[in-house]
Amino acid sequence: MNPLNSAAIFKNFLSENKIDEKNLDISQLVNCFTKFYESIKFDGLTNRLEADMLLVQWGTFDWGEGENFEFNLTRQFIISHSVDDEEICQLSFTAYFKPTEQFHLINSENYWCESINELGSFTTFIYASKAYNIVKDLKSLKTNIWFEFV
Repeated sequence: MNPLNSAAIFKNFLSENKIDEKNLDISQLVNCFTKFYESIKFDGLTNRLEADMLLVQWGTFDWGEGENFEFNLTRQFIISHSVDDEEICQLSFTAYFKPTEQFHLINSENYWCESINELGSFTTFIYASKAYNIVKDLKSLKTNIWFEFV
């Protein structure tokens, strides 16, 4: 599978698992995104260990449309075009929440999973985090899935 099609592949993965991307909760998001990472392999990546990684990140941000608390999972790919030509791209899924006072008490943070071998510690980090434990029971304002080159 080609990482350039990862957004469509992930949306199809959600559909096959009968999950509505606009109405999923954070526990479903973490579960689906990690299962997607575990089960769907992509072609054309560099041989480096960090060719296919996961990132979790959160924080309160205002990107010009008002302040939101964001909980994001990203899958980062390093595509190899040749020995000296690599390109980094990312598939991201963000859930946005109304920024209440409790979110202002949470520092922005991020954590990388550099290989499938680290998936257990990655999910343990997420489930133990203050951010996850606040948002897991909340309905997001909106969600967004996108693919981009970085």
